[in-house]
Amino acid sequence: MTIANDILDRAREALDNPNAPVEELAGVGLEVSALATELAEILEPLKVRLRDAGRAQLGTATGATSIRGVCPDTRAELGTVHVTFPKARVLLDPKVDLAALRRDLGDSFSMYFREKVVVEPVKDIREALTMKMASQDPVVDRVMTSLTYKTATPRVGFRPNADILQAED
Repeated sequence: MTIANDILDRAREALDNPNAPVEELAGVGLEVSALATELAEILEPLKVRLRDAGRAQLGTATGATSIRGVCPDTRAELGTVHVTFPKARVLLDPKVDLAALRRDLGDSFSMYFREKVVVEPVKDIREALTMKMASQDPVVDRVMTSLTYKTATPRVGFRPNADILQAED
């Protein structure tokens, strides 16, 4: 049995146990997080090589190709890796002087560029509303009816010890 399998088994057992102590849930979460980090570090260079192989198979700048995956030991088919090369996106250079560009293009500006207006609450809207509510400003009611609140999902961060995935003796 591998370390990864042991960690996955412990995680499944902890999840199946509604009475698992929170410290054990945290411990198995740390192990899974460390394993996921290590797997991601290994996966990235594999993706680089698969992109290179996909590019060689495809031979064009855009498109998609598939690569059959096999087990190195048994040569049994494990699935397919899809490699997609999308068209390059055209973006406005963030360093461009927009005022100069508008001036230089004149009426032609809208032929090449679309402007979007973003309206969002100011960062300190709670403080601004609190101050206005105290003064009974009628604008506050209108502002309040134009807002909605989206509760953020609480974040859980894992900081596993560096040696968490080492085999136990």
